[in-house]
Amino acid sequence: MAIEESLLHAFREEIHYLEGGGTRAGVNLHERIGYIDLDALKVDVPEGATLNTPWRLTRLSRQHYVQVILDEPHPRSALEEGHIAVCVDEATLEPGSDIYALVREKIVSVTPLSLDATSRTPFTKIRDCLGL
Repeated sequence: MAIEESLLHAFREEIHYLEGGGTRAGVNLHERIGYIDLDALKVDVPEGATLNTPWRLTRLSRQHYVQVILDEPHPRSALEEGHIAVCVDEATLEPGSDIYALVREKIVSVTPLSLDATSRTPFTKIRDCLGL
């Protein structure tokens, strides 16, 4: 709970800084709360949100929900010919995910990200599976 409170404090400080005309693009959380497995915060804000809109920490969904739709696709279609659409598969939407918070709950989603995408499976098991 202490980390969540520290994140909230740092997040609110950054919002106030940016509202006051600040130009900084991010929060150096490592300096503020010490080392944790956190490299970036992904913040999704629902349309119509205000400073009073609730927020919560979320997990990154495995679902891809933003798509570029081409109305008249052809072999030389370019991305700029399309439009962005939000397409959510309700059947596989994970409670606790960023998309769930944004689309279903209409609250601000704050997803802590780690850039180390290395598998958490012990290397000994991977070696065994690969026959190494």
